[in-house]
Amino acid sequence: MALYRTRNGSLLALAHDRGFHVPGQLEAMSDVCSWLLAHSGRDAWGTYWPSAVSPDEEGADRRPGPRGEDGWCTGTSGIASALRLAAGTLRVPEWMSVADEALTGALRHHHETRARRDPILCHGTAGLLQIAARAGRTDLVARLLGDLLAMFDPDRPLGFHSPADRVVGPDTEYEQSPGFLIGAAGAALALAHAAGLADDPAHGPDWDAALLLS
Repeated sequence: MALYRTRNGSLLALAHDRGFHVPGQLEAMSDVCSWLLAHSGRDAWGTYWPSAVSPDEEGADRRPGPRGEDGWCTGTSGIASALRLAAGTLRVPEWMSVADEALTGALRHHHETRARRDPILCHGTAGLLQIAARAGRTDLVARLLGDLLAMFDPDRPLGFHSPADRVVGPDTEYEQSPGFLIGAAGAALALAHAAGLADDPAHGPDWDAALLLS
């Protein structure tokens, strides 16, 4: 099972906090959180999650796989963000502490090891920057903002280059995209939020609702 699918807990928590309640909603959130905690691991960076859990790893005596990516889509930071939202709704401080520690470790790992230099929202630095901002981690925001700005290239038409993305046009080929999730637009939105531009001062931007961050 890909652990990023447990981000359904984010959707349930955000919906609940906005007044959308259905029978079994809180129990489902609790089940998601309990499952995540049962499949977490620890390394030098703290609590983490592997990229996926196979059927053979479902048993209680199985050891978790190695740390997966750090990013929003399939990484520990996205999972920690989901756990953090659900723990806040359920008012379980112990789970919130685990989520905060895992998030800190994932963002530090990304910043200090440069495990994946990619500016985009999906699995890159822009997504981590937005997660840190939503978690109120100004210390980590400053580091990740510096990382993202260091990737900006004024000589490129869109400013950012994603090595994982290639867009092929009728006459040319660009190793960059203007898109939201895997392109320069997403990176620009995260930069704008970090800079306090065009946001609602009380609630922040609306666009990251698409990432289940708000």
